[in-house]
Amino acid sequence: MFNLSPLYFPITAKPNHTSEFQPSHALQPFIRCFWGSVDVESIQQPETETIIPDTCMDIIWDLDRESGNTNTFFSGINDTPFEVSSDRKPGGSSTFGIRFHFWAVHFFADDHLRNVLNAHVDVEQYFGTFKKSLVIYWRK
Repeated sequence: MFNLSPLYFPITAKPNHTSEFQPSHALQPFIRCFWGSVDVESIQQPETETIIPDTCMDIIWDLDRESGNTNTFFSGINDTPFEVSSDRKPGGSSTFGIRFHFWAVHFFADDHLRNVLNAHVDVEQYFGTFKKSLVIYWRK
């Protein structure tokens, strides 16, 4: 596959109190960045944040550090801004995301992505196999 990433570098949404990490050279044709939250227990946050469209798609993991429960979802390509809650639960939570370039995300999906415009759905709907592979890798 031709690597478009050096030619197309979108300005992406960066939710409050998150950091971005560049993927390895081998993953750059597919992944724009990895991103995640920092410790925000002592930081005052707004109730909601506005996320702007950026031509990327994200798989996002939210971890409740107190209970150990996780929530995973997929944010498809967006053509309108949307708001997300910034509420943090007592005991803290962490977020980790994989931001894919729009031209490469289908390589990781189980099925076509024709209906992902403005979609915010459980990751299993499109990426069940990918999620299972990551869980197996992390448990090693």
